[in-house]
Amino acid sequence: MKDKKKLLMNFIFFSLLFMGTYYIIFKDQDIYSLIDNLKHVNLVYIFIGFLLMLCFYLLEAINVKNILKSFGEKITLKQTFNSTLIGAFFSAITPASSGGQPMQVYYLSKKDGVKVSHSTLALLIHLLGHQFSIVSIGIICAILNPIIFETKLMYLFIIGTLFNLIVLLLYFVLIFSNRITNKLVSFVRKIIKFLKLKNYKEIDKKINDELKLFHESSKYIKDHKKEFFKAIFVAVLQVLANYSVAYFIYRSFGLNEFSILYVISLQAILFCTVSCIPLPGSVGISETVFLLIYAYIYPNMLLHNALLLHRGVSFYLFVLINLIVVLINSIKISKKDSQK
Repeated sequence: MKDKKKLLMNFIFFSLLFMGTYYIIFKDQDIYSLIDNLKHVNLVYIFIGFLLMLCFYLLEAINVKNILKSFGEKITLKQTFNSTLIGAFFSAITPASSGGQPMQVYYLSKKDGVKVSHSTLALLIHLLGHQFSIVSIGIICAILNPIIFETKLMYLFIIGTLFNLIVLLLYFVLIFSNRITNKLVSFVRKIIKFLKLKNYKEIDKKINDELKLFHESSKYIKDHKKEFFKAIFVAVLQVLANYSVAYFIYRSFGLNEFSILYVISLQAILFCTVSCIPLPGSVGISETVFLLIYAYIYPNMLLHNALLLHRGVSFYLFVLINLIVVLINSIKISKKDSQK
C-alpha cells in the first residue's frame, strides 16, 4: 500500500511538472501558428523517429535477454522487451530514474520466473554499457562540435559530463577493484555510525548485498568477456538510436542544412547537460536546454514545434505506451495471484 501511494505521488509530481513546464514555455506562443506549422511536417520522418525509439527499447531488451541467457535463464525477447517498457515508465516518473530497474527486476521475477540475482546483474551490466556510451559519445561529440563551449550551457555541460564520468568510474572501481571498494565501504560505514542512524543494520545489509552484486559482476565479466563487449556494443547502438530521433524530427520540417552527425552531436550534448539533474524524466530542464541548443539549427518560427515533436516522439508518447504496458501486466499479475 505504501509503495502504491509513493508511486501515485511520483506520477502526480511528474504530471504537475509536465503541465507547469509546458505552460511556461508556450504561454506566450501563438497556438494557431504552432498548429499550422505542425500540419506541414513530413509524417514519414516522424514515423522513422518513432521506429528508432522502438529500436532504443528493443536493443536494451536484446542486451538483457543475451545476458540472462548466459546465466541459463529461459527467457524470450518478448519478455525482456515487456520488462524494458515497464522499467522505462518507472524511470520516467521517478527522480534520477531510480524506480526503473527495481521494477524491471520485480516483473522479471514475478511474471517470468527469473532469479532476482540474475536479473539484477544483467541490468547492472547493461547499465554499465549504457553509462559508457553516454560518456564516450558525449565527449566525442563535444570535441567534434565545440559549439557548446560558446554558450551559457558550457558549465552545465561540463558538470553533467563530469557527473556521468564519475558514475562510470565508480562502477568500474566497484566491479574491478576490491581493495578500493573495501576502503570506500569502510568510509561509508564510519559515516553511518557517526550519524547514529537507527536502521544501521538494515543499511549495512544493503551495502553487503550491493558489494556481493558488484563482485559477481566482476566474475561474470572475466568469465564472459565476449558477451560483455557485445553488451557494450549494443548499448552504444541503443544510445545512437535515441540520439538519431532528433535528426528525423529536424528533417520532418523540410530542413536539410545540417547532417545527421551534427544533429546527433547536439543531442548527445543535450543529454550530458541535463542528465545530472535528478528531475523525473528530466522534464523542464530538457525542454529548456533544447530551446537553447537547437536554436542553432531551427528557424525561430519552428523551434517550439520541434520541441513538441521531439519530446513527444522520444519521451511523452512512450510514457503513455509504457503506462498501458504496466497496467496490462499489473492486471495479469493480480489475476495470477488471485488464482493461487
